Amino acid sequence: MEKTHNLINGKAFITFAIIAHMTLFSSVLSASAADHYVAPTGSATWALSVSQSTPCSVSTAMANAAAGDTVYFFPGTYATGMQSSNYHIPILNPSNSGTAGAPIVFKSLVPFGAILQGTPYTGTQTAAIIGAYNKTYVTWDGFIVTTQNSSTAALVQIDNSNYITIQNCELIGGTFSNSGNNVAGVIVLDSSYCSVNNNYIHGYIDPNNNHNTAGIWTCNSVGNHFFNNTFYNNTENIYSKYKSDSDVYNNNLLGPLANLSTNANFYVQNYNGLVTSLSIYQNIVIGGGYGISLDTSQNAGNSAKIYNNTFYGQTIGAMGVGTKLTTTWSFYNNIVAGSPQQSVIWTYSAANPGQLDFNNYYSSGKYSARVYDTVCTATTLGNWQTTCKYDLNSVTTDPGFVNPGGNKASDYKRKSYPSNGINGSVMGAYLTGTEVIGVSVIPPRNLGITTVQ
Repeated sequence: MEKTHNLINGKAFITFAIIAHMTLFSSVLSASAADHYVAPTGSATWALSVSQSTPCSVSTAMANAAAGDTVYFFPGTYATGMQSSNYHIPILNPSNSGTAGAPIVFKSLVPFGAILQGTPYTGTQTAAIIGAYNKTYVTWDGFIVTTQNSSTAALVQIDNSNYITIQNCELIGGTFSNSGNNVAGVIVLDSSYCSVNNNYIHGYIDPNNNHNTAGIWTCNSVGNHFFNNTFYNNTENIYSKYKSDSDVYNNNLLGPLANLSTNANFYVQNYNGLVTSLSIYQNIVIGGGYGISLDTSQNAGNSAKIYNNTFYGQTIGAMGVGTKLTTTWSFYNNIVAGSPQQSVIWTYSAANPGQLDFNNYYSSGKYSARVYDTVCTATTLGNWQTTCKYDLNSVTTDPGFVNPGGNKASDYKRKSYPSNGINGSVMGAYLTGTEVIGVSVIPPRNLGITTVQ
């Protein structure tokens, strides 16, 4: 079957051909599920919106989309309305859920062509525009999500929901004092098995550097997956707050922060419950005070595995471990370079790294690996190995980055990929130089990064 999508923007006529091979299952499914179309000035009924020539409004789509439906948004700016006083519920929250075999998909017909613009609730500075509240199996794909001005921020709110996907979007923040509130490009709260991938997330800034402002913020979540996102110019890029279990972060580009010298690029904090079994691998982390900070009053980063990442240019160190971290965590196969101060900081004597080895600590400036406690302090890798008995197989060799100090993922590809990691593996985020790290789509305009890869 061939379907043709015609863009009706008054200036261009663009045709998309989709070839579908229909099976018995999909024939049965099509009896209830369908493609629908939405336009900024759409006014048709839901039944008529199956035709491109009679699109409906956003509100009609939110009220009627059901399992198996794909809702295409024509290019243009959509005034989504005002955030309600209940910040848990996004402005665009579908009435129905999808299913595992038939999700509800909201998709911009042209990548970044549909701009969803919301208004904060009166007296506030944020608007949760898309996401899901108390829903399952909903996908948002290809949108620009924003508010009207740079002193407010657009959010994605995933709340009490499971299997929600946010992909191929640009999420635009703003600069304002958040007074300790939780503000992030994507908030995942009390939700599980969600996917956030291939998004640009930028501009979420608190001038007072409150760490509750971030690109991604999670709390009380299980099994969520964050991959191939590009972050930059945020107060923090990722903030895993507490009671998060088995979340996975991989192949992300965590670019320079709004304040390069203080905050952690990836912050794990836990004062009200465990953050457990995080997997953090093949990320490129540029700048920030710490690359990753496990900072807690009790057991942050329990069983965290931090491996095959590339850290560059942290002003304090790649790894910070806070008080009372008494359970096993691992840090191996990482490359740490370009830090003017310490390469590693481990701050509490009761901490128990299950594996702290097979890393490459290299800096063109001052180098040290340091433990801030009464037991062991080292200012060279050799002393760290002989006195503290960690990183016995780690090295301090030049990793051979293509363009060290750059802001693109491809700057941290290497001239060669020696097998000096654990069990003869390769260290760093790139294993072969062919991996995709950060977004894999070209931005629609200049976002402060010159190329994707």
